[in-house]
Amino acid sequence: MVEQKFVLRAALLFNFKIGKSAAESHRSLCATFGDGSLSLRQCQTWFQRFREGDETLEDYEHGSRPEVVNEATLRDVIQADPCQSARDLAKIFHCDHVTVERHLFFEFTVKSAVSSAPP
Repeated sequence: MVEQKFVLRAALLFNFKIGKSAAESHRSLCATFGDGSLSLRQCQTWFQRFREGDETLEDYEHGSRPEVVNEATLRDVIQADPCQSARDLAKIFHCDHVTVERHLFFEFTVKSAVSSAPP
C-alpha cells in the first residue's frame, strides 16, 4: 500500500511538471490503476502542495494528543469534583474524552470485578 501511494504521488508530480491539471491527472491515474486508487480531492491537494513549492512525496506529520492519563491523578481529580464529565476531564488531561472513558471503565468495572472475584 505504501509503495502504491509513492508511485501515485510520483505520477502526480510528473503530471504536474508536464502541465496536466489535477482533473486530467486523476482521470489518467484512475484509468491506469483503477477507480478506487485515489480521489479527485487527493489529486487537487497534491497539486496544491506542488504549486506551493513542496515537491516531497511524504505525508505531513500528524499531531495528536497524548493518550497517556495517569490513573492516580485521574482518581484524585474525580474525588475533588465527582460531577465532572468525561469531556471536562479530557480537557484537563489534554486527551480525547474516549481515553478518559476507557480509563474510567477499566478503573470502575474491570478492577472492581477482579477485586470482588472469589480466590
